[in-house]
Amino acid sequence: MNPDEPTPDETATDESGRPARGRLLASEVHPLDVDGVRTVSVGILVWTVALLGLLPFASRLRGAGMDWWLWTCVTGIVLGLVGLAYCRYRRDRMAQDSQGQQPRPAQRPERRG
Repeated sequence: MNPDEPTPDETATDESGRPARGRLLASEVHPLDVDGVRTVSVGILVWTVALLGLLPFASRLRGAGMDWWLWTCVTGIVLGLVGLAYCRYRRDRMAQDSQGQQPRPAQRPERRG
């Protein structure tokens, strides 16, 4: 390190405490959820809690013509389960690829003719 260069602390702010112009500092940021399994699981949980919270009021919702709220929750849960299956499949494929295992291509049956 060159002693004439300012340290990162010195380049972050000027003497008045404002952000210094010129050199920018960047920190290394890691992704929180690469495969999406946890994110989709939380989404399914939220839709389930919403559905369970609305079920006691189902007759009122039907009477007001707003029973679509219940069906929206059900749709969110079903689509979340489809998304969860896809995310798990994708996570397993990424794990295979990172271990250096190449997926075997499907073999076609021989045609006799």
